[in-house]
Amino acid sequence: MFDPYRKWLGITAKDLPPNHYRLLGLENFESDLDVIEGAADRQMSFIRQYQSGEHSVAAAKILNELAIARICLLKPATKAAYDDKLRNELEPPEEEISFDLLPSSPSRKKRASAKRKSKNSQQLMIGGGVGLVVCLLLAVFMLSGSRKKPEKVADIDPSPSQKPAVVDSKPVEQNAETPSASDFAWREEPQKPQPVGESIDLIKTVVFPKHAVHGEWERTSTALIGPPNGQMYFPVKMPEDYQLKYAVRRVEGADTLFMGFVMSGRQGIVVLDGWNATASGLCVDGREPSDNCTTLRRKLFTDELAEIALTVHPGHCHLAVDGKTIFDWHGNPERLSSLFSIANRETPFLNISNAKYVIESARLIPLKHVAVPKRIARLDREIDVMPLIDTDRDVRRGIWGLNKETLSSPDNHGQIYLPTVVPEEYTLSATVEVPAGNPNTYSLAVGLVAGNEYVQFHDNQQSAGLDMINGQRFSDGEARLEGQWIKPGVPARLRCTVTKDAIVVEINEKTVVDWSGDFRLLEMSGDWALADARRLFLGSLTHFKFRDIKLGPPIKRAKLPDAPSMAVGKAVDLLALIDPVRDALTGTWERDGKNIRTLADVMRSKLVVPLEPPTDYKLTLKVAREPGGGSNDQALFINLPTAGEKAIVAFDASGKTVSGSSLDGPNLHVPPLTWRGIAIDEGVAQELTCIVRGTGIKVLKGEQTILEWTGSPHRFFIESQYKTPGNKIGLVSWNSRFRIEKLELELLPPVTFPEPASLDAEGNLLSIIDLDRDVRMGSWTMGSDGLISDKTHTVRVHIPALVPDRYTVTFDIERKEGTDGFKIGLPMRGQVCEVPFDNYNGRLSGLALVDGKFINDGSNFTRRQHPSAIFPIGKRVNVRCQVTPDSVVVTVDDQELVRWHGDPRRLSIRPFMVPPKLLAADQSKIWICTWDASFQIREFHMLPMTDDEVKELDAQFDGVFPMSAQPDFVVAVTNAATVVKLKMEPTVAKSKPASKLLPIPAKAKLDAARAK
Repeated sequence: MFDPYRKWLGITAKDLPPNHYRLLGLENFESDLDVIEGAADRQMSFIRQYQSGEHSVAAAKILNELAIARICLLKPATKAAYDDKLRNELEPPEEEISFDLLPSSPSRKKRASAKRKSKNSQQLMIGGGVGLVVCLLLAVFMLSGSRKKPEKVADIDPSPSQKPAVVDSKPVEQNAETPSASDFAWREEPQKPQPVGESIDLIKTVVFPKHAVHGEWERTSTALIGPPNGQMYFPVKMPEDYQLKYAVRRVEGADTLFMGFVMSGRQGIVVLDGWNATASGLCVDGREPSDNCTTLRRKLFTDELAEIALTVHPGHCHLAVDGKTIFDWHGNPERLSSLFSIANRETPFLNISNAKYVIESARLIPLKHVAVPKRIARLDREIDVMPLIDTDRDVRRGIWGLNKETLSSPDNHGQIYLPTVVPEEYTLSATVEVPAGNPNTYSLAVGLVAGNEYVQFHDNQQSAGLDMINGQRFSDGEARLEGQWIKPGVPARLRCTVTKDAIVVEINEKTVVDWSGDFRLLEMSGDWALADARRLFLGSLTHFKFRDIKLGPPIKRAKLPDAPSMAVGKAVDLLALIDPVRDALTGTWERDGKNIRTLADVMRSKLVVPLEPPTDYKLTLKVAREPGGGSNDQALFINLPTAGEKAIVAFDASGKTVSGSSLDGPNLHVPPLTWRGIAIDEGVAQELTCIVRGTGIKVLKGEQTILEWTGSPHRFFIESQYKTPGNKIGLVSWNSRFRIEKLELELLPPVTFPEPASLDAEGNLLSIIDLDRDVRMGSWTMGSDGLISDKTHTVRVHIPALVPDRYTVTFDIERKEGTDGFKIGLPMRGQVCEVPFDNYNGRLSGLALVDGKFINDGSNFTRRQHPSAIFPIGKRVNVRCQVTPDSVVVTVDDQELVRWHGDPRRLSIRPFMVPPKLLAADQSKIWICTWDASFQIREFHMLPMTDDEVKELDAQFDGVFPMSAQPDFVVAVTNAATVVKLKMEPTVAKSKPASKLLPIPAKAKLDAARAK
């Protein structure tokens, strides 16, 4: 019969049942609580590996006993009682010594025996009573929902394949009681990595000098010896699921070992003992392991051999050193970043900094694919999250306080996971309070999971919104709303609802976020990102109190008035639909008969009309200014939705001197969308008409046109202080009192942009550009001599052409004025490669971002420095870009500028180069952009590459590094029978000044390079 105590813990039958100390592998009555806690962690971590095997029942039983032992021995009071009980059990009763000099009589013997029995009975009763009390205390403690759980999960070494429990989504009977918190608690289910096939000895795959790309490496028959600043890669094709196992010893120095790996085609970097053995972790969210969500601050390596195991699955990696977890990271592979890279090699590699390591063994083990657990669609009822929270386990930053009713955050940066499963659709709600007397500013953060992405709701007292969208931070994001929504000392009800395509956040039943779109545009900023992107969290930068935290099904919005039928020529009375109490966001709005009035009781009074308008419509309003407004601006702003976007029209802004709209940024004062004069007179109702279409906007004061513009609605811009949420008409009164006597909406016949013209046989891109439709930012003009940009900060146009997988783009370009850059975006297998020319005032060119490294970073190996501009003023220059799914070659006047080959997911675009409204279609389009300079473009063409061109380009990259990344080297071989030493150093005769462009390598040169 299988004996788990003997097999797993070495406890023989004579010690059964084991006492708490024997169960933990400790000497009886151990007094050091740290030693007890460490022993409990080790034992529980060891037993967990058997939870999913054939002895899972025995493992669960022993884990429960270990948890009870841990709780008992870590509390001084219960430990003292248990120790007394254990001493009584282990120490036999003392023999009674008679001090009589005479022999004992029979009666005396009976009395002595009775006395001994009485004493033993008392000891047993006391011990049993104490034991009973301890058991009762433990039972009450475990059933009371206390925050102290049997396991300190944060300190337990999880298995590499942890995953959330799959909660049964079958509906619960309606007459069932409220579900227990444990039914929905976040559970980790450790599993051993399941090997698939045979492992690969990586050391045997290394060929010298090809794979040792830097430093003087040595090789013995079984090991590699890595020098300071050495770099080597292992030429193996990576599976999706695998484990890298290294046996490593550091023999000199005290600095870093870098481990390169690949996750879903994205290169990642593990740093071990970085910064002179003070920090380890992943490079993630653009931040180094010295300060990010995976940081571990302690020394890992000693002079002993260290066993390193890195387990990688799509969206999950786990690192352990000598069996101890260093990090367990879940997230989008796009969050991974790199300190450096090995050119175009998507392979594992090692890099050493200021130390010397011996790599005794290195193996790649393909693993069984771990399927992502299917999330339940939604909860069927609301659950209470508070009983699930364990601050010892769930806190990630700061010191949090918890009692039965209140969770308190620290005064500085604090974050805590919510230990619940996350359905696909849900509502997270909580009562939040900024205690009275706190500083005037506060900052609240809530981490939400939307689809497979992570996003943060943020409220910093002045405004609230989502962070990040389209790479834009909260301060610039499109889902940001100005206003103070939480008053110090006053509890507020926060409610965040996530559905399959939308996020709605309400505070005190007022909507502050109403965002819908592609969840893939969402991401978490590095300041708040956590290692596990599958979990909800609460966070703050100031002291908050959280109560009544609930997770449940998505909340249905309050029922709005039934939308009236709309027809061309039929006006809809919007004033009749408005409920001032329900629809006002800020300020005081009230009904005055049929009219709606706003008071100037706050600087910004905001109201949302409860109706989503069509794409093309006419809005007519009759409005009068009433006395009593503020002394500064007294303006009226109208948010006008169209074609999925929203324009804004301002009346009497800037001290009642300017009316109009904004494009590409806060530029209300910039023509052509500016009209000067007073639009709304005091005391006299003025009729204003806004004609809104998907192709532009027109505004009239009576019969006078004060604004008319045609173009892409994606260029409209609204500053957050004038913005209202959702796809509804919004009214904003700024420091003013207005009376609205008429507000009518009329459906207009749809008008669309012309369809994109088909490319001709020559692939002429200029012929299909429609500036009204295709310009995303700035101003362009098109004439017989080509396309010309103006000299503003950012001018951008998207080319409406379908792009094949392999294509060549050629254009003739001339700088007209200015000293800064020109950029082109080239689609590559769903990614966009950004190629800047003459960046930084004509000094840098190359690929904008490779492995997260910008062109001004020396580790971006595509960077080209040049002493003067590639595009000088007044000179026509020919540019050719050859693009395949995994390569880019750019030449300028027959000189090579860029030669890159690799996974396109390593390439990206800087966030501020993303247009304000990123369309899904934009990601598959060529775009061009100028920056603080004016350019003229002639002869702009795109053609598919021929089969011969594809073969020639593929042959150039066959088995070689990009020429821009391959260092020149010399090889020295000594004692070839045992050790090979390689010295990688620049060869002066072959080096080329970085300030010159490299000529296009001839095929003969490429053949010679491959032969070497």
